[in-house]
This record gives sequence, structure tokens and C-alpha cells, in this order.
Amino acid sequence: FSQNYQTNSDPKGTLLTSQSIIETGSIKLNNYKTDSMTWHLYEQDGNKYYAFPLGASISSIPIVWIANKVFLLDMNNEIHDKILQKVISSILAVGIFFFLFKIASLYFEFNIALIISFLFWLGTSLSSTLVTALWNQNFSTLYSAVAIYISLLIIHKNRDELWPYLSIFLFMAYFSRPTLSLLSIGIVVFLFSNNKKLLSFKISILIFLFLGLFVFFSYMEYSQILPPYYMPKRLASETFLIALYGNLLSPSRGLFIFSPLTFL
Repeated sequence: FSQNYQTNSDPKGTLLTSQSIIETGSIKLNNYKTDSMTWHLYEQDGNKYYAFPLGASISSIPIVWIANKVFLLDMNNEIHDKILQKVISSILAVGIFFFLFKIASLYFEFNIALIISFLFWLGTSLSSTLVTALWNQNFSTLYSAVAIYISLLIIHKNRDELWPYLSIFLFMAYFSRPTLSLLSIGIVVFLFSNNKKLLSFKISILIFLFLGLFVFFSYMEYSQILPPYYMPKRLASETFLIALYGNLLSPSRGLFIFSPLTFL
């Protein structure tokens, strides 16, 4: 019920892409009214695409299907889109908090784990940003939390049989937000250094298999190895020092302004 929302920002087009997949079997947005979308769109060869990562759109398909078929909501309608973005982001908020609690529960008793999880939630952008719209970070944060929890189960509980699920969640985190490819590298190294060498090798192979299928899809759809948002060249810049200052200290999105705990 929060009145603070940013549904017309980057997330605009996420659920429309989900609806396009349901109705046309394609991620193209050619059949929809997109006049109000500007930086949200990527155009190529006369086709219009949502410019941001596909993970959130793919992950939202079941809920969008229910919204379309049962509640007759249309994601091309700005009001309907805003409502469903808020519903999904709220569901994901609960999911993220749950897995934060599950991770903490591996180390602390129930009450302590609950308090730590709640304080972590309130003390980060999980509470201030993720519930304002369906950002690609929403799904990627949930997938990351699940992946971290599974990796800890493998280490502390010897749940080696969970490695395929870990691979899936790591890929989905990347699929939802490309910078989380670093999480896959970190967890594979973490497992390797904790005497799970064979497991880390199998996880790497499965992730690369998923990545290969993604590259094949991208080549067929965009005629390039990855969608534009996933390409490293998107981060190219001649203003590195200004960007570094902006991301660490600026009042608009500074890491140390909103998450001072990172100094520690």
C-alpha cells in the first residue's frame, strides 16, 4: 500500500514483455502501444524490444498469465501495469526476507536470526528501493539469496545433491541482472576452497550450458551473442573517476551514503 512508486522508470516494459510472450510467443513489442516508452525500448531491424534484462519478464510470466486471464488486466494499461508491479515486488520482498532469515538461521537461534534479518532489510535499499517497482534487482536479489542459502547448505549440511538447483538460481540471478555473473564466480570459488572441487566443476559446466542456450537464443533474436544490456560495452565510459565518485558518494545513489555499513 506504499504511495512511493517508480513503476514508470526502468521497470516499465517488464510485464508488457511477459504479456507479449504469453500472447504472441515473442519478446518483440511490435503489437503494443509504446509511445510513452523512451529509454525503455531497444529497436533493431524494425522490431521493438524492452531494453532491460529479460529475467524479470520471464520470471513474471505465471503471474501475468493469471492477471490477464483471471483478472483481465492489460499490461499495456499504465494503471494495471503499476498495480501488478507493486503486487509482484511485494511478493518478492517477502521471499527475499524469508531467505535472509533462513541464511541467518544457519548461525543463530530463531529470535536473533529474525532480528538480524529484519535490521538488514530495513538498513539497506531492499526496503527503500525494491518495493517501489518491479526492478530487475527484485528477482535477481531473490535468486541470489536462494543461491547463497543453497551453497551454505552444501557446505554446512553436506547437501551435495542440491548442486543442480544452485546452478539454476545462479544463472537466473545473472539472467535477471548481468552484474551478478560475479556471484557465480564467487560461489564457485567458495565451494572449491571448501573441499567441494568436483561439485564446483559440475556447477560451472551446467551454468555454461545455460549460458550457451542463452547465446543461441540471442543470436537468433538479435543477431549477436548477447542482448545489448548484457554486453560489457554497455558499461564503457570516458568518465571513470566521476562515475566512481557518483556511485560511492553522491547523494543520488551513493553506496556509502545509503549503506554506510560497507565502510566496515
